[in-house]
Amino acid sequence: LLHDADGQHISLILNAFSSAKVFHHETLLACLSRETAAWAPHNSLRNTAVILNAMARLNMRDREALDSSCLRLQSEAKNLNHIDCAMALNAAARLGYRELQFYSVLGDAAVQHCSRMNEHNISMILWAFGAVGVRHQTLIGEFIDQLLRISSSRVIHANYVASILGPLGNLRVEHSRMKLLVDVLVKPNIEKFEPVDAILVCTALSRLGFRVSQSPVASQLLTHAGRLVATNVFASPSHHILHLAVAAGLLEAFTMTAFWSDISGGLAATLRSTVSSAEIANAVLPLVRVVGTPVWRAPLFQVAVTAMAAQDQSQWTPRDVANFTFALGKISGEHGEDPVDPSVFRASGDNSAAPQKRNAEAGGHSRRQLIRDLCEFATREMDCFNPCDIVRLLQGLACLDYRHEGVLASVSRRLQHADGSSPTEAEGFPFHVQRAIAEALLKLGASHACSRDWIDGLRSHQAALGHKGGGKEGGAGEFLSGVSSSCFRVEEVSSSSAPPVYHQRTHAVSRR
Repeated sequence: LLHDADGQHISLILNAFSSAKVFHHETLLACLSRETAAWAPHNSLRNTAVILNAMARLNMRDREALDSSCLRLQSEAKNLNHIDCAMALNAAARLGYRELQFYSVLGDAAVQHCSRMNEHNISMILWAFGAVGVRHQTLIGEFIDQLLRISSSRVIHANYVASILGPLGNLRVEHSRMKLLVDVLVKPNIEKFEPVDAILVCTALSRLGFRVSQSPVASQLLTHAGRLVATNVFASPSHHILHLAVAAGLLEAFTMTAFWSDISGGLAATLRSTVSSAEIANAVLPLVRVVGTPVWRAPLFQVAVTAMAAQDQSQWTPRDVANFTFALGKISGEHGEDPVDPSVFRASGDNSAAPQKRNAEAGGHSRRQLIRDLCEFATREMDCFNPCDIVRLLQGLACLDYRHEGVLASVSRRLQHADGSSPTEAEGFPFHVQRAIAEALLKLGASHACSRDWIDGLRSHQAALGHKGGGKEGGAGEFLSGVSSSCFRVEEVSSSSAPPVYHQRTHAVSRR
């Protein structure tokens, strides 16, 4: 019968099957895909948008049908209404369509309809741009204004907040009214968020550059999220807790000791179960900056050491190794060698929190062996370490007062052309990175591994700041806060979204 169907019939059938969630009739879906591609140039805009939406719900990734439908919408984007525009953009992104001109043209069309859109339409479009990685500056500005207009008459429902702020965070949007938008979206809904949404909003705020010292809303939301973890709202283990720890680090919530205590149990349970070295390294990185010497930190690091040692070393990356070594170094004065005592953690709802049958000597051996393994990896893969990773690795080893000749030799080889003799290599080692590397090498008694100019530059810098020259004397961790750079930012647990593509309405979208 499909041979006699037109575009409207096809859209109705696809919509019916997607609404009924019937995905298994492969022969029918293949026929519908062929008919969709054939009818695309002749379909109405409404039928095409409905078809794309149904294809996304059915996960029909027929390339010809997708391309032809998107080209049809792009050719007459100015005639789309606000509903079809939102539906088409969202569906195309869900189906993996990545032609940036499509998002540019339909984004321009959406600008004309902003005043008619509600939070549902806006969240659909923002999700699409966040997923594809396109930052349409004009459209985002109009959306922020429209959301503020809506908020002036009623509270936007909590279910939409994460889907609005999440894409803005993925795109690292900067806007003069962003703080106001966050206040009106988040503050009335803190107690109303679904647990996962609370963490997603924390992550969004961290990516938007918020800090708890400057944003009471961010502080209140983090406190609420911590209490959710402490009261076992999340089934343990939960990877959401790792994301919450990373978000709290980016929000610089290091003085919120009650929050970190609240999530410590859930964090320990999740670290035991994760199979990702990146998740382990990134989750423990912010813990080293929590103020004071919390009772849970050393045992939690022992859990992390055990978890990291259990990972497949072939899956380690230079960033994981550098971050974890840095974190170990920063807490080198806190002894976490004893068997883990679960009483130091808040309730995690996980039986694996029972103390492990290991004595202090076995715990120390595990930690020392892991440090050796990390150093062996760094020795082999030093060419793959970027400058900031080298800084973190060396500073971690300096704090541990652990001189590994293989690492020092590989660093020396890597830095041979980083003193300006090789312009390409030197560009990656700006002055603050040079000073940090030189200081770490001085602490390790290996100043020969870098250029004399770097050592002189460090001492000149320290003299200008009134600091004493570097050397073996002094505390191993004293210098770590002296260098302010992106090298020391807490890392994201994952970066699944594509890097944003900048776009101005009067210009074609360009690849970043």
